[in-house]
Amino acid sequence: MRLHAQLTPEAEAKRAAQQRASTVLSVVTALLFMTLIGVILALCILVPRVDQAHVFATYHPPGERIEEVTQKQIQRVQPKPSSPRSAQSMRNIVSLAASPVSIPIPEIEPVEFTADLGTMDDFGEGVIGDGLGMGAGAGGGGGFGTTNPNVGGLRGRLFDFKQTDDKKPNRDYIGSEIYVEIAERIQRRKFADGAFSKYFQAPLELTLTHLAVPFTAAAEGPRYFGAEELMQPSGWMAHYRGDLVVPETGRYRFVGMGDDYMSLFIDGRLRLVACWPDIQPRLAGRWDAAEESGQWASPVGNQKLLVGDWVSLKKGQIIEMDLGIGERPGGMVGFVLMVEKQGESYAKDDQGRPILPLFTTQPFTPEEVKELQSKYGNYRFEWEKVPVFRTKG
Repeated sequence: MRLHAQLTPEAEAKRAAQQRASTVLSVVTALLFMTLIGVILALCILVPRVDQAHVFATYHPPGERIEEVTQKQIQRVQPKPSSPRSAQSMRNIVSLAASPVSIPIPEIEPVEFTADLGTMDDFGEGVIGDGLGMGAGAGGGGGFGTTNPNVGGLRGRLFDFKQTDDKKPNRDYIGSEIYVEIAERIQRRKFADGAFSKYFQAPLELTLTHLAVPFTAAAEGPRYFGAEELMQPSGWMAHYRGDLVVPETGRYRFVGMGDDYMSLFIDGRLRLVACWPDIQPRLAGRWDAAEESGQWASPVGNQKLLVGDWVSLKKGQIIEMDLGIGERPGGMVGFVLMVEKQGESYAKDDQGRPILPLFTTQPFTPEEVKELQSKYGNYRFEWEKVPVFRTKG
């Protein structure tokens, strides 16, 4: 049996009134909400959008008013075209017409740095330079040589005994004593190409026309051969080789001095060893210098000139020359190689030394003569009676 409570007429009337009030409130709330949305939309649509102009501040002297200038008030000045080789960005320079005071902008020319080395023939005037007077450039093959392959002379390569052919440290090279041992082995093999194969080779090949290196830094050798950043200036040897044409029939001998190392082969026979005194006996071995050796001063480190063997040669004869020069501990180097023809009348200096010409494969230009003589100061060379051993072909 279920029991149901019945509302009285007064309660039923009160409930109906509450329902009507809730309905009216809901309708009013909805209308207000819709009105608010409409107002917001109207503001977004009807209110005009104001573009913000870019503002530029002009400079005025103290006490004057600072104004804002919009882009419309600015007249742009086209910049001058930059150099086509310059990497500098174009500069936009503006003039402010409304500004009572103008500030000049100084024109600064950009400094250009370029890795353009030109041709390899320019090394003497650029990267490699000519600290010895005759750089490794397009001119003569003095100093340690030139990169110009068209200059007739001995072709030279430089090797670093401290490094292996794959540019790793040579563990066997433990000091200057090893240098003499290596040089001795190379001499025994008569400067064969294979004698150098296990050592690091500098990147450039040079052509040498004459050997005249005034006393200078040992780093000049690697620098000429393009290896200044690849090897230390010690424990190196440069080897030059070429086929030469004898200019006149006669007996010739070579005279010179090397700091630390110099030796010369003609047609596979050792004809001159002219090294620093402490290593000369071992590297000379059974070869004996001529009796005139040690009598006259050389321009190399206050050491005495050493004189080679007389060699009988005929005009037009082709001879093969191998020349080796090198440095042990680093520091300073110097080399000079002269040639003497038997029976030629040479002037003598105050000490009785015959004034001999430099060995050369090319005639000396007046500029070369002046440059060389200035580098050697009071040490004189013969410049008129110069036999020129030109290269074959």
